[in-house]
Amino acid sequence: MLAVLLGFGLFVLVCFLALYLGMTAQQQVRLSLHQSLHDHSKYVRFMQDKHDLNRLGYAQQLTRRLNGFSVFAVPFSGMSVMTGAALLLLPALAQGGPWLLSFGWPILGLFTLLVACSHAAQSSAYPTAGGIYHSTVAAGGRRTGITAGWLQFLGTLFLLAGSNLLLAYWLTSTIAVMGSFELERWHFLGLLAGLYASQYLYSVRAASSLGRYLTGTAWMQVAAIVLTLVLLSISRWGGYLPLTEMFRWHHPFDVSGGSSSLASALTGLLLLARPLMGAEHTATLAEETVDPRIQIPWAIFLSTVYVFIFGYILFAILFIHYPLVPDQHVTWQLLLDDIASRWELWGDWLSPLCMVIVLWSGWSSGLVAMTAASRLWLAMSRDETVPLARLGTKVSRRWRVPHVALFGAAGLSMLAAFLLLAIHDNGETELAICVQLLALGMLGLHGAAWISVGARRIASIRHKTLAAGPWQLGVWGPIVEYAALGFLLLMIGGAAWLLTASSWLVVGVALITIWLATVRRIRHSRRKEFVKATGANRFSRRQLEELIQIERNYTEL
Repeated sequence: MLAVLLGFGLFVLVCFLALYLGMTAQQQVRLSLHQSLHDHSKYVRFMQDKHDLNRLGYAQQLTRRLNGFSVFAVPFSGMSVMTGAALLLLPALAQGGPWLLSFGWPILGLFTLLVACSHAAQSSAYPTAGGIYHSTVAAGGRRTGITAGWLQFLGTLFLLAGSNLLLAYWLTSTIAVMGSFELERWHFLGLLAGLYASQYLYSVRAASSLGRYLTGTAWMQVAAIVLTLVLLSISRWGGYLPLTEMFRWHHPFDVSGGSSSLASALTGLLLLARPLMGAEHTATLAEETVDPRIQIPWAIFLSTVYVFIFGYILFAILFIHYPLVPDQHVTWQLLLDDIASRWELWGDWLSPLCMVIVLWSGWSSGLVAMTAASRLWLAMSRDETVPLARLGTKVSRRWRVPHVALFGAAGLSMLAAFLLLAIHDNGETELAICVQLLALGMLGLHGAAWISVGARRIASIRHKTLAAGPWQLGVWGPIVEYAALGFLLLMIGGAAWLLTASSWLVVGVALITIWLATVRRIRHSRRKEFVKATGANRFSRRQLEELIQIERNYTEL
């Protein structure tokens, strides 16, 4: 009983903390001098955002299509509660046990919320496509900023590869079960390549509808969560297991896929942490968002809060409703068959409907990651801090997207996925390969965040003046960032613990690439003034003429 009270108490504590931090941020926004101009025309709001971007040294090349709920839908769709419930929940429970839901998820939610607050404050201060990269350059200098930018870029690519690989494995097995035939290896590789190709084509050709699409995806996931809860309640009220089972260390599932070792527990924690990763991707869409200093940080913060709450409720209900079979690990399909058997009218459409929902959610999650990686590459290319910078800065005048950067992000991520498949093609399970990709993604993203937050803390200790946006936590900001630093370091250590020797080889190659690229680009841009990152308000005539010339080619209004 004590474990139940502690588990629910921890969940309630995180909810109240989120409410308090949100109220604190809202108070800081009201006290700031920022004006959102909601009551003015679209032209006035656009000019405000454009001039704000110009003051940071950038021309307005991308179209500001995201506004209101569509901004929130970007991280909410990218984190994807439904994908986590369908593809990651059961493997996580098999590896670590129910304590991951009762204590692991609230603890992950608590510290992920603190990290999200830090990301939100940084994105409010530097509303550019660079995100963490630009705020780190301002706080820690070029070398530190470029390193953080590379880590975030590679982490996003690995996260995209892991998500698409997991979705391709699931599609292959689901099609084989529904079609009653076995798919060959080349079918799986074709599905994986098809996911990348379709995401790339949509990102380029249908960029104007990205906000509307992700808004629909977010509402679909909310409706799917509600529908799942209703169907489970009607089919079997109370479930198969008492809720108290969720607070046990040893679980009733077959644990043949896991063990009681530390590595098994860390694997389960990593899988469960995936739906809470990716909120910072929204910051890379700042140049496509209306009033980004306000809307981007709120999207990062609120998406983390709602994913945490929805995930806790959905995962708990799913846990007690999974039908148990002796000596057999349960699957998502077994749950669907159990529901359909209790209501015959659902049998014909339940499985195809769930397949569409999971495919839609997983595909959209990869789309958001690919979009974020391309915008970050665009930002670093404009600062001439990456190889082939001239190609990376190309923006299509017709579709208003960095099409070359998108192609590079899709190609590099797919190359990473095929490389990991080739390296680990020695009898390892599909889940093990996905775990390696997710661990690599966590190393990159959390490593970049740790460097960024650490650079801000060091700059504050040295009394270096940094830009501050309207969204901030006031006196609680330093405390939140110090707590976030400790959590990020622990997660980095846990992800590193899970990497195999082959994956460490990939890490070594990536680190050498980052180091060589960083040294070369710093030497190349030694004479280049980084007014872009520091937010200087004084420009030379040449800089102003360059901005005007670029914006003439990308007129919006």
